[in-house]
Amino acid sequence: MTKQLKSLGEISDMILDLKLMGLQQVTQKAEVLKQKNQELDTAKQARSSALTREASLDMAQLSGRDEAWHDWMQNVRRAHNFELAKLYAEREECMAEARHAMGRADVIKSLLKKQAKSRVG
Repeated sequence: MTKQLKSLGEISDMILDLKLMGLQQVTQKAEVLKQKNQELDTAKQARSSALTREASLDMAQLSGRDEAWHDWMQNVRRAHNFELAKLYAEREECMAEARHAMGRADVIKSLLKKQAKSRVG
């Protein structure tokens, strides 16, 4: 029984590691998208500051390219936020699975400890 329980414990630890690795991957993907959104915000602020410093209109504004750039930024940001929402939902699922795997691993470890105590005592 002890050998089977140890094997089960090893398997549950491997499952937990896999679940935690999946959670880490999803979290990293979300962080990359958040960073990209921050970069867009920084570029938008830099452009806004540059326009405020200039007294006259610049060529991008005069040709309408500035407006197109802002539209493009909004579309990219919207796409990033959509992906972020999907990743956050996936992250919640991964967290639930990791909690379940952690609980299973903890129960098996406590059973192994009880079994070890009963053999000694």
